[in-house]
Formats: sequence, structure tokens, C-alpha cells
Amino acid sequence: MTRLAVSVALSCLLAVGVLLGAWTPATAATADPPAAADTVDRRETPDVEGAANPLAAPALPRGQATDTILPTEVLWYALPAVSGQQVSVTVTVQGRPDGAVVDATIVEAIVRDAQRLPVQEAVVPFDGRTDAVAAPPPAEVPRVTGEGRSAALLSVALLSREWHGDGGGVGYRVVLQVDVTGDPSPTVSAPPAPGATAAPAPDATVAPTQPADGAAAPPQDPPVPATPTSTATDLLPVALVALALGGVGGFELSRRGL
Repeated sequence: MTRLAVSVALSCLLAVGVLLGAWTPATAATADPPAAADTVDRRETPDVEGAANPLAAPALPRGQATDTILPTEVLWYALPAVSGQQVSVTVTVQGRPDGAVVDATIVEAIVRDAQRLPVQEAVVPFDGRTDAVAAPPPAEVPRVTGEGRSAALLSVALLSREWHGDGGGVGYRVVLQVDVTGDPSPTVSAPPAPGATAAPAPDATVAPTQPADGAAAPPQDPPVPATPTSTATDLLPVALVALALGGVGGFELSRRGL
């Protein structure tokens, strides 16, 4: 009888062990921490070729860009700013230390609106050997009547009374620095026609429809029960089988007197 009790006890322990091993408490999923953002701008400074015609002005990126300007040349660029934003421009014409000295020469940088009217400008002398830095004051891009969001232009000129033609075809490197701040001004939409119903805003919240007095409320979908995270219920038959086998084995040992 003692061996029967021991066998039954071992079977119970085995069943409890199966159930405890199968039960795993739900744990919150832990996501890997986001990788640190790379704050280093590894892009090379792009080359932009300014246009002689403002209608063909190429778009300048934010940050730095480079170009080459010839004497007596005027280059046009489209600035990455629209009405409501503020743009700051710095134009550096790099001199050649071993080059010829030029007199009566200026670098002219003008920020213009979409109609090419001056907004801010800077004019600095240039001697051909030392760098000339023209930085117009920060300018807010004005809105042009009849346009939703007006763009801005930049004209850069290298002017001198000494040069004739293209000054011998010798160009100077230009570094363009563009910074933009602020948010674009909202576009102005046309007023709705008389009698037309205005459409709701995209982010408007639509209130739920209330049933009329005396009308039955619309049926609601029953809640979906949560899926259990433990597998103890699935392994309960295994534990019961282990308990029964232990009991039968203990009884057989006791009957044979072992």
C-alpha cells in the first residue's frame, strides 16, 4: 500500500509539473530600441548651373550648392521657399589668390519675388583675389496676387566696368548657402457657389447617428473574446493521462507485492 501511495504521489507531481511547465504568463512584447539617428550630412555639395533666363531658373536645395560665374554674367536660381516662409541667402564668390586684380567690380545678390521684384539685396566689392561674401538680410517671401503660394528667386551678378564680353572666359567659383524657416502660408481657395453645401474638413470628426425617438437602437457587434496566452488547458488531458497511468502502475505494483 505504501508503494501505491508513493506511485500516486509521483504521478500527481508529474501532472502538476506538466501544467506548470505549459503555463507561460503573458509578457509585453519588448521592441528593440530605435537606432540612433545619423546627424552627419554625408552628401556632397551639389553643383547647380544657374540660368541666364529667370524662367529657366534651376531649383536650389536647402543648404549649400556651388556654381561658376563669369564676369558680367547674371545667374538666376529658384529658391526652395514659398510665401509665408523666411529665406536667408549667403553668396560667396571665391577669388583666385594668384589671379589678376580687378577694380570697380561688385558681387550683387538679390532675393526677388515671383514677379522678379527685389525683396532684399546685398552688394559687395570684389577684387578678383579675395573672397566676396554677399548676404542679403533674411527675407519673408511675399504673396503675389492671383497665386496660391508664391515662390522666390535669387539673382547673382558679377559686374565690372573693366571687363568686356565674358572677361576672357575665366570663371569664379560661387558657393550658395540657403536656409529656410517657417511654415508655408495656407492657400486661398475659391468661395463656394451660392446654395452649395460645404464639404466637411478632412480631419472633422463625424458624430455617431442617434436613433429617433421610439426607434430601436442598431444592433451592436458582440465583443470578441481575448485569445488566452496560456497552453495549460491544451495540456490538461496529458496531465490527466499521466496521473491515470501512475495510479494504474502503482496499483499493479501493490498487487504483485513489489
